[in-house]
Amino acid sequence: MTNRLKELYEKIVDNSLYVKDKIINYFIWIYYDGLSWSLIERYKIDDTNKKLMTKLWLILISSMGIIIFATELYFASKDIQIYTRVFIGIFVIILFYLLIYVSVMLGLEKQNSELYVKSCQAIFRYPEQMSKVEHSAIIYIHYEKPKIDEGISDIAALLIEGFRKNKIPYKVYHFFNLGDFEPIFYNNLVTDFWIIGHGDQGGFSYGKKRRKVDYFSYSSLEKRPPKKFIAQLHCNCGRGESLISINNPADGYVTERILMLTQIRYYVITKIRELDQRNLKSTPNSHS
Repeated sequence: MTNRLKELYEKIVDNSLYVKDKIINYFIWIYYDGLSWSLIERYKIDDTNKKLMTKLWLILISSMGIIIFATELYFASKDIQIYTRVFIGIFVIILFYLLIYVSVMLGLEKQNSELYVKSCQAIFRYPEQMSKVEHSAIIYIHYEKPKIDEGISDIAALLIEGFRKNKIPYKVYHFFNLGDFEPIFYNNLVTDFWIIGHGDQGGFSYGKKRRKVDYFSYSSLEKRPPKKFIAQLHCNCGRGESLISINNPADGYVTERILMLTQIRYYVITKIRELDQRNLKSTPNSHS
């Protein structure tokens, strides 16, 4: 009985710390990214980002509306006016979420599904290019709900398009179960990692996304010589040691705060444009 109580207590403490980390990281993200000019830059990069950013801003506005309403109730005087305030507050919240439903769910569902189909077609049509030599690994982490895969397939398709255009060797590797990641990481021909999914600093979730059950920890990997490049393209908040800090690659990308889909798209698109520019410089000018 004592051991069960101890286990329950430790579980409650652990979950509390996890929630606390999530809340703190969320507010830090709002301060540095969510309401910043850097996020506006990500908004402007292409039409898909603009649509995704519209959804993000509506969610942020709604969240802020709820926070303002809760604060108002907390500091309100305990008189008859509080019922009026409650009614107005509830009406505003319903209005906010109705706005999200109409503007986002109805407006973006079709666009998201079309983008998902188009991305999957690219992934199945061009799964690899010159992968018998040193190449980049696009790690596609799969989930039981196809809806979760939409953003992942989009990022993979963007990388495929850029790699094909610039004749960069690559291969799409699919992660379904534990044991799928190690052979890729230990493969000496894989020099660059683009890990696309949902996770935190120390690893990523898969399958049903159950915390501590469907979860791969980077710390479980054996030490290997540093890779050339590693990008953790998933939420990187929370606890745990990142793959970049474990492997110490020559170059990489990882954030200490929440990484949204718009930010990931922005990063990938800018990296592809860098490759395009490098390719242009290395190609002899036909007009010279």
